[in-house]
Amino acid sequence: MYLLLFTIIYLLIAIPMTEWTKWKKYYTTIQYYVICDLLYNFLFYDHTLWEYRSVETEWLNHTIIDLIFTFLIIPVAIYFYLSFLPEGKKNVCVHYGMGYTV
Repeated sequence: MYLLLFTIIYLLIAIPMTEWTKWKKYYTTIQYYVICDLLYNFLFYDHTLWEYRSVETEWLNHTIIDLIFTFLIIPVAIYFYLSFLPEGKKNVCVHYGMGYTV
């Protein structure tokens, strides 16, 4: 229940705040994350670093929770982060320089 509520609220907040017309610019990065995460979960199915567990329900297992994160939550977060990065070498250096000093 909490995961469903979190996902809906997260998407309702994040979707209006991003410019979805530029999705092709960040598509390869999102696709890289999704492919690597699915490959990791396939290769290390029995030996994962951590396991998601639902508090309320039995049917909401690690696989379903991880697929929700892989296809809904993390791609929107990646798109949201990359869409607000400044463009140009000078602006990127200033952006990261200010981030490191703060």
